[in-house]
Amino acid sequence: MMADIPPKAQRMTDVRPPEASPGEGQLPAVLVDQKPQKEVTAELRAARAPRKKLKPQFRYAVHILIVLVITLIVGFGVMRFSFLSEQISRAIASVRMIAKQGMPIASLPQTGSVVSKDTPSQFTSLPTSTSFTSLLRGASLSDIWTVFAHGGEALGRFQKTVTDYQALNTEVDAFLNQVPGIFLSSHKEGPLPSLRRIQTNVRTFQAHNSDLSTSLTSVKDALPIDFGEYLAMGKSLDRMSDFLAASVRWLEKPHHLVLGFQNSSEMRPSGGFFGSYAELKMASGTIYDLQVHDVTEADKVFSESIVPPQPLQFVTKNWRTADANWYFDFPHSASQTLAFLKKSNLYASSTPFDGFIAVSPRVLEDVLKITGSIELKDRNITLTADNFLREIQGEVVASRADSATAPKSILGEIVSALETRFIKLPPEDRSELAGLFLDWVRYKDIQVFMTDPELQSLARYFGADGGVVSGSAALNTEYLALVDSTIGGEKTNLVLDRTITFRAQIESDGSVRHELNIVRKHTGDKEKERWYRVPNKTYFRALITPGSAVTGASGFTERTSPGRSYTKDYVRDSGLVVYESTMKNVLGIPSIKLFEESEKMSVAGWIITEVGKQNKMTLTYDYQLPEKPDNGVPYRFVFEKQAGTEGDYSFEIDAPVGYHFKENQLPIFEYKTEDIPGRVVMDLTLEKI
Repeated sequence: MMADIPPKAQRMTDVRPPEASPGEGQLPAVLVDQKPQKEVTAELRAARAPRKKLKPQFRYAVHILIVLVITLIVGFGVMRFSFLSEQISRAIASVRMIAKQGMPIASLPQTGSVVSKDTPSQFTSLPTSTSFTSLLRGASLSDIWTVFAHGGEALGRFQKTVTDYQALNTEVDAFLNQVPGIFLSSHKEGPLPSLRRIQTNVRTFQAHNSDLSTSLTSVKDALPIDFGEYLAMGKSLDRMSDFLAASVRWLEKPHHLVLGFQNSSEMRPSGGFFGSYAELKMASGTIYDLQVHDVTEADKVFSESIVPPQPLQFVTKNWRTADANWYFDFPHSASQTLAFLKKSNLYASSTPFDGFIAVSPRVLEDVLKITGSIELKDRNITLTADNFLREIQGEVVASRADSATAPKSILGEIVSALETRFIKLPPEDRSELAGLFLDWVRYKDIQVFMTDPELQSLARYFGADGGVVSGSAALNTEYLALVDSTIGGEKTNLVLDRTITFRAQIESDGSVRHELNIVRKHTGDKEKERWYRVPNKTYFRALITPGSAVTGASGFTERTSPGRSYTKDYVRDSGLVVYESTMKNVLGIPSIKLFEESEKMSVAGWIITEVGKQNKMTLTYDYQLPEKPDNGVPYRFVFEKQAGTEGDYSFEIDAPVGYHFKENQLPIFEYKTEDIPGRVVMDLTLEKI
């Protein structure tokens, strides 16, 4: 939505002379006295003093003086405009630099990747050689005067904001170059002093930016430049200021956090099986205690017997912490996991957890690419980015087979080794590591849930919370998410190739016909480890636009309920009861069920892929758009990826007959990728051909 445009500055050509004050605009009284003509003539002659003629040399001197004065005035104007020219050129270059680099910290993704045709701003479209003369070519006298009168003030303030930006960028770079070591207790001062200095810089930037916004309103209409791209940074500054204020307040207090490792080779709705986690304790912004646990440590002393979700009953009778991340919406899964940890006697007397941060194996793989391989001599293992997950799984399984008391102690050894590496990282590697954080958030390799509402709101704004996007049907918005839960299929997601194709055909009456195809190829027959050579058993959910009508499904396997019985000693989770109460059968398609999840319609069923074979699942459904196709009618399609999943994705949106899309001038809009981000938004506009 476009920002409010301030009223256009009044031009000189628009100014009318004010009404004459009493006594103004009147003829001299001597000309209006009622006197005889002869008397008037006499008085005029008497009033007109005789004028002496100047000698030629004096006349020449006066002419020289007049020319000199005019030269000085013109010279001042030329110098003034020359100064403004230099400042304007500098301003344009600075705006390009800021627009290209983006705001530090506040540049975290807000809505994921937007797939549409971007229109470059006037700033970025201006050639580098843009001169002051070319900017004013064709400008009116009023425009030139406006720039002459007010340009210096505006550009002077602009220069202040550029200086502020550079100082802020320097401070932020200095901070990021110390991440993550700055959060460790071995750091000499911790993160708070640096964050407070950044806060001071942001406040100064905000004040000068506010002054600049006021000044630009007086000259922006006189220059053929769109200053909106720069002025929009004011909102980024506000967000950055809010983020810093909330972060500093939070870090000043002691905290108890969970850093969860989600194993994507055994998929679960929020990103993978929650088998291990690190317990973090913080004070003054630094981590002073870090302990790695196997989730079974908490589940062995679980205080309650809880009925699990129906699909999980195939492998367990009790719902425990390891399986708590049952919901695609990460905040829902994270809050459920923290609640279950609190039910364990391991934490019954400890302080509550303040947050849950989930990481995928990709994070640790990227870290190892920067820090280098880790050699665990006692285990005779060298871990690299390429073999990390396979080696960990092999070591854990072997330890359990030997009845080791701590089968996942290898993770503690890895974390300890990485902590040492972080302290010794050179600045260039720290900078690269900090830059990777934005990618981890964008691809949902890091998901954040905080019990502090302010921080959680900011995490959601920046797209770091892993939450399901909300949308209004009135906006002609459609939605799709694909959610896998591997239950009884060991670690086979690591050897499962997926190809996803999706097509949506918009009809002239506003109905949309959809076809979703997913081909899964099980390559575990080429592996030697047992946990890769078993059938992949996936409980699949497709979250689609509410109000859709399923018209067909194939590739699903109908499974009989395990038929577990539960005594009165078992309790039922109230949230799960509500969740499962919406479940219903689909007439004529017994292999799938429908229910509500995160304000979306969920289509669920089992997909079993045998070793060395492939399975093709097809789902068709219809949806009626609230607004029928017409010239200029928008259409938005949102896809959200399940954290930790990979695949070859192909999306196709087809316009109705007689229409094409404004964004590409074609009746078909396509998007294909092998590395899809966490959220993709396709904003399209229908145009009649």
